[in-house]
Amino acid sequence: MPLYPIKCGCGFAGDVFAKVGELDSGGQLWCPLCGTRAEQDYARKAIGVLRNELHGRRRESIEIAAKPHEVARLRRMYGDSGKCWQDDGSVRFTDKSDAAAFFRKEEEVKKRLREKKAARDAKAKGKV
Repeated sequence: MPLYPIKCGCGFAGDVFAKVGELDSGGQLWCPLCGTRAEQDYARKAIGVLRNELHGRRRESIEIAAKPHEVARLRRMYGDSGKCWQDDGSVRFTDKSDAAAFFRKEEEVKKRLREKKAARDAKAKGKV
């Protein structure tokens, strides 16, 4: 069940779990305090959390991870951006510029790997 932030005329403002089928045509839900229909409070909904959480604080990437035995090789492949690779295989950024540099380098690494694979495939096709 999704979690909906709601605001009611009775003064209740909070989150409620509700089935999608419980929404009426206007997107209203039942208030747990007074039992009347309450509006969804879109202003409280957390959207774009990643963007806001990176200001001056450390942030781990939830998209990228590796096995611990691969970390040394990845650090060499990523050069200066390799410092973001942690010993446990996670990626940790200290600020936005670290993250931006890391993802630029990641694209370069992926491009190089695609080119190598294409060359191997072309070579294998020629031998068949």
